[in-house]
Amino acid sequence: MKKYIIVLVTCLTVQTLFSQEFYFLTGENFTNYNYKNSSGEENENLEKGNGVFFEIGYTQDLKVNGLKYSIGLALDSYNATGGNTLDNYDWKTKYLGLQNTISYAFIDTDDYQIMLNGGANLSTIIYGEQKIGGTTYDLKTDKEFSGLFISPEIGLQARYNIWQTYISLGYNFSKSFNVSNSTDEELSFSTHQIQFGIHFYIR
Repeated sequence: MKKYIIVLVTCLTVQTLFSQEFYFLTGENFTNYNYKNSSGEENENLEKGNGVFFEIGYTQDLKVNGLKYSIGLALDSYNATGGNTLDNYDWKTKYLGLQNTISYAFIDTDDYQIMLNGGANLSTIIYGEQKIGGTTYDLKTDKEFSGLFISPEIGLQARYNIWQTYISLGYNFSKSFNVSNSTDEELSFSTHQIQFGIHFYIR
């Protein structure tokens, strides 16, 4: 009996070890900023900005009803523009984060997969620039931009199999909050993300 248990555990372990994936994603972020000053007033002149993103990571098949868990390193650009009759300004930022995602393949064939994704990104600013007129400011020193941001997200991804390497097209929506900001100013932003990816399976 012990031999059968050992064989079963070994087979399950080997199967789990070889049901893994390394992936690379890139694409475009379309970001809306929500900003309130210390008086609680919103800036209504901010307009949606766009910027690129990159993500590299690892996926483990959980072997439970088509579920997969992914963890990756993500670099996101969240940009915005705005202005009034006196000044034009823009924000350009880059955030480095740890991306955690649970995926469910509700359509899964030998040729393609359709997946529902949900997860969260934990990130911090590594570059930030604000231009107002001809003056440039460093946003990394502003507490409402720096610190820890958490970004819950949900999305869809379609994958197509080419010789055990998948290419993918996806869409994510996320909302980012600064959970370490101690000032009276508030900053959050929502992002529509278009993804293109390549996934290398190791079985």
